[in-house]
Amino acid sequence: MNVVIEISYIGYHSKITRSGSFKVNSYKFSMDPIQEAARAALGFIKFIQNDSYISYIEEVIYNGTEDITETVKKLIEAPPAAGPYDYL
Repeated sequence: MNVVIEISYIGYHSKITRSGSFKVNSYKFSMDPIQEAARAALGFIKFIQNDSYISYIEEVIYNGTEDITETVKKLIEAPPAAGPYDYL
């Protein structure tokens, strides 16, 4: 299953909007569509950061209507999950 993600952000003193279609896990999407779309958006944001500078994320929308900006910002601020070797 695919979702269309549209991200509006402030780069070097200009507003930029980028969008794309991304695969999501169908099962996870059926359980919590907002969280799964936010995960796809986070991957897209990391891809954009490899290419350009993001100073502020203004808006994140999936499938043209659903605003998931706050969910994505919470994912960005969340600490990474502990891996199996983090306690050694």
